[in-house]
Amino acid sequence: MGTAEMHLWELVYYCVIGGSIITYLAGLRLFRLPLLTFSSVNYFLAVLLAMLPGYAVSNGVYLPSQLGRGFDQTIYFIYVCYAVTLTGAALLGQITAKKFTLAGKARAGFNLRLGIMVAFIVFYACAYFHWVPEVPLKNLLFGTSQAGDAAEQRISITHQLGGLGSELPWVFRFWRGIIQNWPVAVCFILAYKKATGGKISSVLYYPCVLGTAWLLTFTLEKASLVEFVFGLAVIPMMVKRKTQYIRLAASVGVVTLLSMACIAVFIRPETSGVFKALTNRLNGQTSSIYVQIQHVREQGYLGLRGIKFPFESWILGKDYYISLSTEAYAAIFPEMARAGYVGSAGGLSLAELYFAFGWFGLPIFVLLVGILSWMDIVWRNSITLSSRGEGFRCINGAFYVLGMTLYSLTYVGSLFMIVSFPFGLSAECLLIAILYFWLIKASSLRLVALGRT
Repeated sequence: MGTAEMHLWELVYYCVIGGSIITYLAGLRLFRLPLLTFSSVNYFLAVLLAMLPGYAVSNGVYLPSQLGRGFDQTIYFIYVCYAVTLTGAALLGQITAKKFTLAGKARAGFNLRLGIMVAFIVFYACAYFHWVPEVPLKNLLFGTSQAGDAAEQRISITHQLGGLGSELPWVFRFWRGIIQNWPVAVCFILAYKKATGGKISSVLYYPCVLGTAWLLTFTLEKASLVEFVFGLAVIPMMVKRKTQYIRLAASVGVVTLLSMACIAVFIRPETSGVFKALTNRLNGQTSSIYVQIQHVREQGYLGLRGIKFPFESWILGKDYYISLSTEAYAAIFPEMARAGYVGSAGGLSLAELYFAFGWFGLPIFVLLVGILSWMDIVWRNSITLSSRGEGFRCINGAFYVLGMTLYSLTYVGSLFMIVSFPFGLSAECLLIAILYFWLIKASSLRLVALGRT
């Protein structure tokens, strides 16, 4: 393919991306939809992490040179379809949900229930830290491990133990959900009550925030801390219904840059620059699909074996699910794979469905994005427009921000971070649902038209 033809492909691509972004923003404005929502956070991250670098990904730019094979038209069209259908489905879902809200009631004994949950989290965390071989952040801070050793300890916890399921006791297979997601939910509930004028003691609030920050960073991961800070910054804006974008960007930006600086200085001293490392990481977020598609071309579409089900290893056996992301990780990082580490190389939500069902995955993608965007606005209306009790709005507000932050990459990486078969929700979401229904009376929930709440 000649240079002029390649430039034409590139020009068409970025015209489609630009048109999609303008359409989305115009849709929000025309139908008076809020900007600070789960759908919009997901959409703009999709623009940053998937749409903008998509053309380069289709050329294999962000991968080792030995994996390159030139321009891949199929990947190119996956990204084009992704931009167009994501824009349309996200807008349509939000527009059709404008007139609906969720009504319900908080359970009695809210403070007692929250206290019991905190006590359970503390007990579980203590048991986990007693079992886990190393705590990388503690070892780094107290000088018992060198920077390189701490980095290896981090990978052994987040990648190796997760991959070697037999070495991870059953009770600790849910450690992320219980000692990371649940504490964040508790902090968001306290922050929401504090923002609405509730009496929250600083003696209780700030230790919870600091303890949660420790639980999010003990593995030296930075994304969870950035999401946590983003959530704490968003909650006052949700309550006041006034988005302070400068404050929001500053909060997230400072934490992100500090995290990258710490990684560059203490963990990866060979990194040439913080900004370069950050840029490469962002641009290459979905690049592994360039490798993953080869499996499909050689062995055919995966069908349901390409979809991660909750508890599938117990029901269908550990070999049922085929993780193209894990295979891509081994191809991109062969030395890590030979050392026994089992990681994930990321991917793209539409590509995941394409690898499973071919182009029949496209309508499934549109349907799921539409449903999630519809649920997003219905849930948000229960916070900002519902006339129900303050307790219900507080809990719903906290869990809405939790979803906005924890699942901010759903439209980018995988829709099955939230939805799944046959339980409707992924395993991680089921754990969050347990906490939600511990605080909210399930039988009281119902969908109502606005004006009839």
